Amino acid sequence: SCLHCPKAHYAVKQAIKDLKVDFEKIRIQKKEGRARAEKYHILGVPCLVIDGKVWKGQIDEERIRNYINSLLNPKQSLLDRLFKR
Repeated sequence: SCLHCPKAHYAVKQAIKDLKVDFEKIRIQKKEGRARAEKYHILGVPCLVIDGKVWKGQIDEERIRNYINSLLNPKQSLLDRLFKR
């Protein structure tokens, strides 16, 4: 495991703990993990894929939560952006 991966894993778990979404941790050291990483052109870790969007580098809990909420509640997310809630 890299130095940054445990912190990223924790941030993701915290971001989704109240959301009803699936999460799967993939290890790129394994053949299946490398194949999945190649599919998304992932060359480094930590990395996160949400609905096809690749997040690389620092994984921020609040940004992840906000992004997932925008996917789950697109109308509310637009209102939040318009009124900066």
